[in-house]
Amino acid sequence: MPTDKKYEEIAILNSTTDTDSTTRKDFNLMLPFLKAKACEIGANAIVIKNIDQGGQWAEPGGKSSAQIPTKAFCVAILISNPK
Repeated sequence: MPTDKKYEEIAILNSTTDTDSTTRKDFNLMLPFLKAKACEIGANAIVIKNIDQGGQWAEPGGKSSAQIPTKAFCVAILISNPK
């Protein structure tokens, strides 16, 4: 969070990649959607709080596997006098 400016927390934003995506680990694919949503609700910045990286999950013994999606958790904020 900004330490030198006043701000207001507007919303918590979450994004999840598709489990079938070959780029499931690429947070950069989610970022434009998070930014657009933040702008839509009146925020002028987002703060990334946590990214849970997805990946391949395999059952012990290798009998089955699944893709685990990447999840991003952010806070949309409105910074007063952002300059």
